[in-house]
Amino acid sequence: MADQINIGDIYRATVEFRVGATLTNPTTVTARALSPAGVESALVAVNDGVGLYHADISPTEAGIWRYWFTGTGTAAAVESGSFRVEAVPYTGARYSTPGDVRTLLAEDDTDPDTAAVLTDATLQDAIAQADAEIDAKLGGRYTVPFDPPPLIVARLSGDIAAYLATLTLRHSMAVREEDSIYRRWVRAKELLDLLSSGRAQLPGVADEKTGSTAAVVNHHSTPLWDLGTFGLTDRTI
Repeated sequence: MADQINIGDIYRATVEFRVGATLTNPTTVTARALSPAGVESALVAVNDGVGLYHADISPTEAGIWRYWFTGTGTAAAVESGSFRVEAVPYTGARYSTPGDVRTLLAEDDTDPDTAAVLTDATLQDAIAQADAEIDAKLGGRYTVPFDPPPLIVARLSGDIAAYLATLTLRHSMAVREEDSIYRRWVRAKELLDLLSSGRAQLPGVADEKTGSTAAVVNHHSTPLWDLGTFGLTDRTI
């Protein structure tokens, strides 16, 4: 499992270069990082001793960060690693549970081998990543983390986590577009975009940008509709 830090923390990546069993300084050493969004950046590789180097990374987004050191000449090698970044420090209950994710995975009848077979710890890791994505996306409009999470947020967490767990099971191989797991993940990402842009709003949760709270209100003194509205009576039901 990758190391985990929060946005605002500094991650120190370290590496050892050896020739056989002997620590050896390469002729040159460079270091680079790759953000979850796929943006590559140069790092400063610091020599801590013969064959020992480190580079500090200050992550600005949640997700999996990757890094690698490249040594040339006397100790030519490429050493890599990764770590996870949470959107905010959060030690409370997650938005969904391994049981929720397994229920969603069981709904995928197109594949008998689903990520439901993964351990609770692995599913919790997927949930943590899903929740971090939700908080990063909605943190500009709502106070995060949600406690307790609205029903929509809980479902988004489960749908995204089910997809991420499936990628884990398949070792990052693509999920078929016709799979319900994939379709629910796409729908979840689309809804997150709508919520973060203000084109949709979480019912009963205050929008920090507008100060408004979405709710269904009937301004009439009578019901909006009854059986007669649809040409029905008690006898026709």
